[in-house]
Amino acid sequence: MQSILGNIRYGLRQLRNAPTFTVVAVLTLALGVGANTAIFSVVQAVLLHPAGISQPERVVSFHVRYTQLNMPSIGVSVPDFKDVQSLTGIVDAAAIGESTSFNTSTSSGSEHIQAATVTRDWFRVFGAQPILGRVFAPEEDQKGANYVAVLSYAAWQRLFGGQPDSIGKSMVMDGETYRVIGVMRSDFDWPRDRDVWVPLGLAPDAYGPNNRFSEQYDSPVLLKPGVSVEQFNAALEQKRMEEIRREGGGFNFAKYSGWGLFAQPWTKDAAGDLRKPLLALFIVVAAILLIACAN
Repeated sequence: MQSILGNIRYGLRQLRNAPTFTVVAVLTLALGVGANTAIFSVVQAVLLHPAGISQPERVVSFHVRYTQLNMPSIGVSVPDFKDVQSLTGIVDAAAIGESTSFNTSTSSGSEHIQAATVTRDWFRVFGAQPILGRVFAPEEDQKGANYVAVLSYAAWQRLFGGQPDSIGKSMVMDGETYRVIGVMRSDFDWPRDRDVWVPLGLAPDAYGPNNRFSEQYDSPVLLKPGVSVEQFNAALEQKRMEEIRREGGGFNFAKYSGWGLFAQPWTKDAAGDLRKPLLALFIVVAAILLIACAN
């Protein structure tokens, strides 16, 4: 113990005797630590725990690919979605949705807004709770009954002045009257930059096998606790084989196009094109910190 204290005192005397070196050393370490802290905060927010998702480690994105058509990752169809919903031992909740836009008018005026049409469990998949009102009920996600809307926080502020009595009010979108039933938290932004969410309201025949290869929807899935992406992909492979058997002999499109279903962590989709640059930047700043410590 005395030896350690002696070394510390000796080091402090050396630093005091070389003030220029001390200042450079402290600034170098501060730069390295500061850069790592900043970039790790970004990596945490974008790659590890995106805002608005309560349990990102359980959320995956569901895709279709055609290996023989050079289409490695596209959206899914309604029958694909139905297959995932049937995996009740693996999947806790699943949803599909697509981005769209509306021309809207309220008491405050008219504007063009960005929207998403989604199935009723969209918010449940992400664990997102509204700050006002509620999200969609099952009976509202039906064709002809889907004239309700959940607003983003920004749209609520802009269109309704952030008034608590906005719930129950009406807004006209593309000539149809929708009733506002909820307002989401400001940190929920999936899909990105949406002003409003409305129920998709699929007709029953949309789930038919003839729509298998009509892929147009994004699909987030909440896995049950303890279920891995690999387990989910194994179940999707079984669904792929079932579809190939269903098509039977002759020209089997699913088989010869290399059609398949797969999932990956939602955070990979959420980061998008930023994923690789952020990882590269994180490695660079970590190297800077190592160099600073070595120096």
